[in-house]
Amino acid sequence: MTFANSMNIKLLFFSILFSLYGLEVSSQEPMMLDKIAKDESESFKNEQGHLFSNAHTQNYNILYHQLIFDINPSILGIKGMVKSYVQARENAITQIDFDCSHILEIDSIKDNQQSLTYVLDINDVLTIHLSKTLAIEDLDTISIFYHGIPSSTGFGSFQQTFHDAMPSIWTLSEPFGAKDWWPCKQQLEDKIDSLDIIINMPKGNLAGSNGKLVSIDSTSSTTTCHYHSNYPTATYLVGVAVTNYAMFTDTIKFAHDTVPIINLVYPEVLEAEKLLNVEFSNNMHLFDSLLITYPFAKEKYGHAQFGWGGGMEHQTMSFVSHLDFELGAHELAHQWFGDRITCSNWRDIWLNEGFATYMTGVSYEHTYEGKWWMTWKGNLMRNITRLPGGSVYIYEDSTSVERIFDGRLSYAKGAMFLHMLRWKFGDVLFFQALKNYLNDTSLAYQFAETANLKNQFETTTNTNLDEFFDDWFYHEGFPTYHITWKQNSTNMVNIVVRQTQSHPSVSFFEMPIPIYFKNSFMDSTIVLNNTSNNQEFNIQLPFHIDSSKFDPKLWIVSANNTIINLDEALQADNLVVRSAPNPLDKELSVEIITEHDGQARILFTDESGRIAIDQQQELFYGYNQYKYDISKLSSGYYILYVKANNDTYRRNFVKP
Repeated sequence: MTFANSMNIKLLFFSILFSLYGLEVSSQEPMMLDKIAKDESESFKNEQGHLFSNAHTQNYNILYHQLIFDINPSILGIKGMVKSYVQARENAITQIDFDCSHILEIDSIKDNQQSLTYVLDINDVLTIHLSKTLAIEDLDTISIFYHGIPSSTGFGSFQQTFHDAMPSIWTLSEPFGAKDWWPCKQQLEDKIDSLDIIINMPKGNLAGSNGKLVSIDSTSSTTTCHYHSNYPTATYLVGVAVTNYAMFTDTIKFAHDTVPIINLVYPEVLEAEKLLNVEFSNNMHLFDSLLITYPFAKEKYGHAQFGWGGGMEHQTMSFVSHLDFELGAHELAHQWFGDRITCSNWRDIWLNEGFATYMTGVSYEHTYEGKWWMTWKGNLMRNITRLPGGSVYIYEDSTSVERIFDGRLSYAKGAMFLHMLRWKFGDVLFFQALKNYLNDTSLAYQFAETANLKNQFETTTNTNLDEFFDDWFYHEGFPTYHITWKQNSTNMVNIVVRQTQSHPSVSFFEMPIPIYFKNSFMDSTIVLNNTSNNQEFNIQLPFHIDSSKFDPKLWIVSANNTIINLDEALQADNLVVRSAPNPLDKELSVEIITEHDGQARILFTDESGRIAIDQQQELFYGYNQYKYDISKLSSGYYILYVKANNDTYRRNFVKP
């Protein structure tokens, strides 16, 4: 799921054309991902009272749903029939529970033609008393007839909005909203094996939903759209949207399949949306080539425009605000990651959102001649490192929607975690591991947790990844690299790598690190296997270096890195000291560059000579950094003294 942020398009022609349709024009430039996920979490804040699992739904499986909905987009409300084929998972079952909002009105519940008794309580548990006792693997059929005005947060779960003064009804159930508009089993434990979704609506409207479009039938006053799916579907991925849609279709041919594409858009923007959709087929082929064939090829893929500022990856038909490049790529990627394989709990939401985010970046890598690939990675890197802590894995309360849809962690850091795995193993092994994960028969069209993905990477690469996952995924923060280098007359380069960590949960981030060296005629990127602090490397190069850069292609999540040529930095001196900020804030930073190991005395006094800081620090060859908390110091003038290697550095500071 993603939230689209509109920007000005780069081509004047598009700007003029879109103005004719009264639309904001979406740029293909990468969005700000923090805004994307922030708005996703905002859409579910009011769902906090409806988050907890109904444990009683675990005694049966859903084999089939027939969902018949009567929806008039002019009227906020729904009338429905949910027919379910259930199979007992335990012996001696006399009742089963569905998740169902107590705001809905249950008209009747039947087993074939026999009426059943039931209780719908204030906790949204619909308890149905069966007409017979079920033994394990016994089947039963239950039909629930209901109506009502579902609760809504203003973004979903069941919403009425307007476009060009025309009404629209649409649903968005992730993560906890399915039961707001239909009786169901919404936990991440059981996918619906097959579905028929039949939507009756006033003539002049069309409906989008899951699966193959079986038929569109009309009478003098009504239209009925019938969709059918034989692919297992997670409950939160069931969606319905109804309005006066215009439809345009396409087919995409793969080596062994031809996939129909159905797009339902507002008629007033039909031509504009067609233009926005021009890169879609390229992304479909790209994902097919890098991953596996589109997972729902026997049915369809499509888009239904809806009245929310983003998108939702309903299986086989994503609901989107516009057919925008980035939004389309993100929701399309979810068909592999989130729909074919769904996270088994919301703590592992990154298996959905981190993957969809990363594959969107890969789309930028392979489109527009890669123009926006570095911009996209830079945006994510800045987002991740703007705060010192945070893990991809959700340790906090996993019913917190804001934490589930944390753009910095579930989306950006999840995506860059994958990017670092790709860097560590290279493209061939990385994408093979993803194919193996997607093709795992125990996971395909079912649920997965992070351990399943880790096992596939370990098997594919023959590598133990315990430490890598512990540092970069389960624990918090990121490294800062301080690199010094010096080249002798034979072009041998001595390199020392020092690392500091933004969060104490990780003592050291092991990672192969790239360093780029060049002069006017030659260049070289070397990769150092950095496994310890103050690690020293000697590399022979065939040229004399005039400049250097750390991680120029942004493979590694890090920030505030330094790379220093010692010859240039030290010149005739054997000590360089840098200190900041001035005026002072809450922290004093002291950086020391030296050619010698040893000791440094750092003395910080007020103007009368009273000592605020007096510390002996171990000094290492190359780059050293020390930070001191000065938040409690009074306002006034201060003096910093640094004494090391028989040199003394002095600087005056002011604290406002």
